[in-house]
Amino acid sequence: PDIIKLLDLYVSSQTCGYRKPNKAGLEYIAEQFGIDVKDILFVGDEDKDRKTADNAGCSFMHIDEFRKCEETEISEKEFEKKKTLFLEQKKTLDSFLKTGAISQLQYDKSYWDLVKKMGMESVAQVLGYYNGLKKSVEREKKKNYMKTEDMIYTQKRSISSAYVDWSVKLGVAQAQLMIQDCMTECFGKIKCDDISLMKFGYFWVLTKSKIKVFKRPGWNDTVDTTSFPVKNSGIRTYVNTVFKDMDGELLLVANQELCLLDIEKHRPVPLSKVPYPAENFPDAVLSDDFEKIMFPDSDYSDVYEQVIRSSNLDMLHHLNNTEYVKFALNVFPETFLLEHEIEEIEVHYKAESKENQTLRIMRKDVGNTVYIRIKESERCVSDLKICFAC
Repeated sequence: PDIIKLLDLYVSSQTCGYRKPNKAGLEYIAEQFGIDVKDILFVGDEDKDRKTADNAGCSFMHIDEFRKCEETEISEKEFEKKKTLFLEQKKTLDSFLKTGAISQLQYDKSYWDLVKKMGMESVAQVLGYYNGLKKSVEREKKKNYMKTEDMIYTQKRSISSAYVDWSVKLGVAQAQLMIQDCMTECFGKIKCDDISLMKFGYFWVLTKSKIKVFKRPGWNDTVDTTSFPVKNSGIRTYVNTVFKDMDGELLLVANQELCLLDIEKHRPVPLSKVPYPAENFPDAVLSDDFEKIMFPDSDYSDVYEQVIRSSNLDMLHHLNNTEYVKFALNVFPETFLLEHEIEEIEVHYKAESKENQTLRIMRKDVGNTVYIRIKESERCVSDLKICFAC
């Protein structure tokens, strides 16, 4: 029977960008089905399967039907049994390739993993393509290898009048814009910016952003900016940005979460489909512990409405990411912002919004923190969390 018809989803290390016991594969599965990863039951036959489940915090069931003895000591009968299983799994991979469920590159990597895992080098050589398979995998590994230092983008930037607010210091919305500039230049350095990815039919989407502010630089100040990716989770990547003054004092740090989308289908694309680094990342300065903002709409109070105009749009004809921050800041009077310093802002970009749509800006106060929800009709397009210094 065609096994693909029996599967809801096929995931390999090439899909999510990591091998077990990394939990990225399970997180990808949970994301695709819209469930909590802790609700997954992982069935496996290896110790690393159990470790994968432990890392993800989900349940695990162990099976041991085909691993009763070591490869070096198995009988001819047991070897034939194992060979039969190997050929069945290869047939499954062949059907995936034939129907387009996986690419040739994904097939090569999965087939090679299967050969090495089951110790079927001799069988694979008889079947043919073994040497070509080995070269394909080694060539791809070398192509995607990148040194840590090659991922780090640094640039001195001047805080011009265009980047300051009414306090004559770097504004929070303007900081978000400058951070995105740094991140884009970083992607350009590793040849994975939007211009480079257009040939694959993909583009980057910013899904979450967190900025911690320690000290805002003033007009005409020069700052050292550094941006670098810190994680590839298969579907999402995380990029840190650091601002320091010329004396090395930390001014702000940021973490941006992004994913790739298919231009035509607007569906997430595994990062393994593009030449994006998967290892050797610099150490993270700010982790990806974004808050889950789950308040019901009834907890919020309406503040004002905003019509999206053409000047608010980005090159993809959607509302520019920075505009959400500006709309959120508009709920506060200038006098309040002059007296209260923002020490952290977190933005969740949940849906696209376009020209002529009307947005409802709502707020919920919790101590020194204000939550902002931006809705278009019944859709939540953005959630923000703004923390003020005590």
